[in-house]
Amino acid sequence: MTAFMARLSILGDPELDLRGSAGPDFLVTLEETPWEDDQTETREQYKDNPVELAYALHRYYSISQLDALVPALAMWIRINCKGIYEMTGTMTGDTDHRVLLWKGTKGWSKERFNFWRQRFEAISQISELEQKTRDDAKEAAILMTKVQEEN
Repeated sequence: MTAFMARLSILGDPELDLRGSAGPDFLVTLEETPWEDDQTETREQYKDNPVELAYALHRYYSISQLDALVPALAMWIRINCKGIYEMTGTMTGDTDHRVLLWKGTKGWSKERFNFWRQRFEAISQISELEQKTRDDAKEAAILMTKVQEEN
């Protein structure tokens, strides 16, 4: 599905340009690290209510989730890296309620693109991840570097 959306985005038709829909995926994959959060307090607070506990912990996942998230996100970079680089303006899902690693200005920007490139580079070094995930992250970082150097 990601490949299809990315391919539509390069056709030049504004109605088929779905790059904006990738914003939340970039945020979740490259700017959130819920596996680093200590969930002890949350687990203790809801220990007698499994339904509420499940709801409270729904956003927490293990680092292995990146094995599913990174390859899909890297597809955007593989197919339309330049288009993602050129995005500007408001980004869906970029709200004050989210705890993100990115501390710069909200929205799409070349600075944020560079931050994502650095995150892909870091992910490519995480030994707990599958080799394909690390390879996809490394390829994405290389492609992003090339786009940055060309512009």
